[in-house]
Amino acid sequence: MGVYTYLQPVHSAEPAGKEVDIDTSWFDLAEGLNALGLDGEFIVTGNIFIATGDEDSDGGGVYEGQLDPEEVQRNWQQLQIVTFERYLAAYQETPQGKGCNDPGIDNYLKAHFMTLMDVYRRAADAGAGMKIMAW
Repeated sequence: MGVYTYLQPVHSAEPAGKEVDIDTSWFDLAEGLNALGLDGEFIVTGNIFIATGDEDSDGGGVYEGQLDPEEVQRNWQQLQIVTFERYLAAYQETPQGKGCNDPGIDNYLKAHFMTLMDVYRRAADAGAGMKIMAW
């Protein structure tokens, strides 16, 4: 069972943009970014799973975290230099990427990678933080 993850730019607790769904792709996105030397889990989830200590949960919980505007800006600065092609090449070299035999994975990851990039761009442009929800 995957963890569904949603991201939304926020000013304090107030929405600063629409919520976006990166579905269950968070792990694959984080793995590819990690392979590029970035802190993928922090970029994609704000480390909410580490912060809750519930990695072994049965998936029944709802996890929420928030990145402040400075964290969003730092993450966005790192993400701006990553193209999807570069991300995908790095992901394909990870154990997760090597073990995947889903013929549609490239399109699935591209859609969610582009969504991640877009929500970070919008949050950074607005000087907003980011709310992260997963369940």
